[in-house]
Amino acid sequence: MMKIYFEAHGCSMNYGEARIMEDIVSERHEIVDSFDDADILVLVTCVVIESTERRMINRIKEFCSTGKKLVVAGCMASAEKEKIKKIAGNAKILPPDEFCKILEMINGTKNYKTKLYPYPPKRKENRVDAIIPISSGCLGKCSFCITKIARRNLKSYPMDNIGKCVERAVNLGYKEIRITAQDTGAYGKDIGETLPELINNLTKIHGDFKLRIGMMNPDTVLPMLDELLDSYSNEKVFRFLHLPVQSGDDEILQKMGRNYSADDFRYIVRRFRKAFNDVTLSTDIIAGFPAETSQQFQKSCELIKETKPDIVNVKAFSPRPKTKAYAMKRLDSKIVKGRTKKISKLRLEISKKNLESFVGRKEKILTTEFGKNNTVVGRTNAYRPVVIKDKIDLGRFVDIKITDSGNTYLKGIIK
Repeated sequence: MMKIYFEAHGCSMNYGEARIMEDIVSERHEIVDSFDDADILVLVTCVVIESTERRMINRIKEFCSTGKKLVVAGCMASAEKEKIKKIAGNAKILPPDEFCKILEMINGTKNYKTKLYPYPPKRKENRVDAIIPISSGCLGKCSFCITKIARRNLKSYPMDNIGKCVERAVNLGYKEIRITAQDTGAYGKDIGETLPELINNLTKIHGDFKLRIGMMNPDTVLPMLDELLDSYSNEKVFRFLHLPVQSGDDEILQKMGRNYSADDFRYIVRRFRKAFNDVTLSTDIIAGFPAETSQQFQKSCELIKETKPDIVNVKAFSPRPKTKAYAMKRLDSKIVKGRTKKISKLRLEISKKNLESFVGRKEKILTTEFGKNNTVVGRTNAYRPVVIKDKIDLGRFVDIKITDSGNTYLKGIIK
């Protein structure tokens, strides 16, 4: 028996796959939390932007300096494996579409029976959220996205398998079930099923839990919007919508390879807010895309002001190798930084104002994690974070009153 250390970076998909690999490996080896105690190091990488890739390269070098066996998994293992070989020639490389072969790779055998995915999670102390990937890859052709190169075309996992994973997770005591993918809205389009059908099946599972739906793109949402709204009406579903718009200008969206318009985004947001007036809206913006004019950037700012998202994930354009946008003429870095700073300031102003409107309200929250200074963080029905100082176990549904708000979270007390 060997001691294995896992470290994951990037999106919830990476963390979900890392947890699955831990579960598979734990059947024959010991999982350790300390880098120093391990015999084998497993690094699940992300290369979505240049700064993250640099961090991965530095981390690989640090891992190599220990002299321990190293497995590099995640998106870098597919999109940038040449770089891995250059800096860590002895490392084993495990691309995303083969992550379930982790035990085979660690044991050095080629005939180990690979587990079928999705793989039912195991229970871990002080963890009440289970991350369940529902597909890998996507249908998109975004000009800036290296994740598409790493994970390739859509591969949806069987609905029955996903259901068994969720049922197992609920029976083990998990309370927040997070289904994730590069684009959850694309789920099932390759196997004749749909995301609303999946949600409806999962909410039929017996137990006291909440389902959080991961990121979905506007173009995959539009054809099934009515059915999606119906599925969201189930009380087991968090009223949380992560809908990345990326730009408020249609010409820039076209250059990005995004198959929708800014008005499509507006329409989906209006429909969700009409159905669920407290829905949490999360979106993404890329600032400084190649050839973006000041007027086009201003359209992104105006769209954010108009739709008032609760969360805006802002990223400066980052040229990624092997993508179409990599060859496009880039803006001056000072302009890109300025635009990133401006829209980041705007998003915090909107978030703060949105949260202030909830002070004094009574809500039911699910306690999901321990916070700083002996606090507990819970999530409302719309997935807004609430910090409470009361001593309470994780995984509890409790009634609270909102007493205050910050820039990105609420404060409350148990009623």
